[in-house]
Amino acid sequence: MGLGLLDASDAENPYNPGHILIENLLSACLLEQGEDSVKMHDVIRDMALWLAHDSGKTRDKWIVRQGVGVNQVLHQQNSWCHVERAALFTTLFTGFQHLVDEFIPCDANKLHFLMVRNDDRFGVVEPIVKNMGFFCTLAFLDMSDCRLESFPQDISKLVNLRHLNLSKNQISFVPEDLKHVSNLRNLFLADNRIASFPHGVISELKELLIIDLFKNKISVNNLTWLIKEIICLRKIRSVGVTILQHATQFWSILELSYFPIRSLELDYVNETDVILLPSSFIENSIIQNNLYQLVLRQHNRNVVLPNNIIEMKDSQMSYCQLKYLEILIIDGMEMVEISWQNLAPKDLFSRLSTLQIWNCGKLKNISWVLYLPSLQSVIVGSCQNIIQLIEHFDSAAIATPGITEMLTPTFPSLKFLLLFALPKLQIICDQSITFPSLEQINISHCPILQKLPFQSNTVPSNLSIVMVKELWENLEWEDNDLKEALQPLTRLFPA
Repeated sequence: MGLGLLDASDAENPYNPGHILIENLLSACLLEQGEDSVKMHDVIRDMALWLAHDSGKTRDKWIVRQGVGVNQVLHQQNSWCHVERAALFTTLFTGFQHLVDEFIPCDANKLHFLMVRNDDRFGVVEPIVKNMGFFCTLAFLDMSDCRLESFPQDISKLVNLRHLNLSKNQISFVPEDLKHVSNLRNLFLADNRIASFPHGVISELKELLIIDLFKNKISVNNLTWLIKEIICLRKIRSVGVTILQHATQFWSILELSYFPIRSLELDYVNETDVILLPSSFIENSIIQNNLYQLVLRQHNRNVVLPNNIIEMKDSQMSYCQLKYLEILIIDGMEMVEISWQNLAPKDLFSRLSTLQIWNCGKLKNISWVLYLPSLQSVIVGSCQNIIQLIEHFDSAAIATPGITEMLTPTFPSLKFLLLFALPKLQIICDQSITFPSLEQINISHCPILQKLPFQSNTVPSNLSIVMVKELWENLEWEDNDLKEALQPLTRLFPA
């Protein structure tokens, strides 16, 4: 998408073409599914690079290097003046200034794509940052996860830049000069330390399709007018934002419902009277077609929030489908209860793959997650009142209204389950519930857990168990065959 190979102007969701392409490549076994990414086999990778090099005729145009030192890179590359695309993934480089010096004499006049991954302990990134003005032909720059503390110098000289990714750094300040990068279409600044944004920068980036400010702590006043600037961008297709929500700022969420939010974090700070998600927000078709990641967080643990704060009722949710939501995190909602009335979670969250619930003291179970077809990872921690994680109930209770459907109790796709600091947990679930895809279950600080959720004939084939030795020794075993089957799969550690 950042290279212009995929059309990011999709009216419904700019990520759709990419998702479809990846799914097709997975189906054709040209990509392999990873935990939170896709992988490419070495043979396929070499073939792809060979094709990119015009069947091996132009080997200097595309450079991909991982885990090699700078001397090897310089030795392997005849001339950097012909390089058009370079991806460098390593923590082994030293003396990286030599690489930059190779570019500068020829003005880096053909380099359109640069991706660097490095923590800069060996001074890898700094020379690039300080000499960014020499890379004036760049259209794609990805320096995410490089421990940058500031924007690259002379960023305004990159007049051809269309894609900029500086996510997962330590940047606290956005330069006003960014507004001169007028061709910018994709701006990723998620997971930094940005507390304010200069006035007038976003409104000048009129070609912007995607802006991601997720996991930044932008102040309330700054965010208010920043949202107004984003709303005025006619081409915007995807937004990521963290809202430090106060009652006086609640209108911001309503305004956001009129354009496509991909990642949204609501951090409630010192808030005593809140509406977690208004119906106008959830019911909006633009939100339903774009929301990928949702984080709900309450920082003031002493605040008493209304019961059923995440209550999905017929009146507001009967036709709602968050069909692209894959990540849901709920943290610090001490009084939260999650309830469903004649609604099927499997229809509402058809793509939900990651669920994390932390510090929800009133929560008694997460039974509603049963049957979620795409759920792969569940983490539940520091919830004081959970006795049984999944309470078994009739399938009719979560079936789609008006459709008679008998369902086998199972987590069809779940691969990872982590349970932490659940002091009252006795049972994970009824042993009739199966986990055919489970690869790892990690349990700690659950002192009175009685049983593991398996029968001797339902143990997943690739299962690994990690838990405290004392907890393992105190488990109750109705079936000795089950204990013998699980013991070789279990890694124990001291309390």
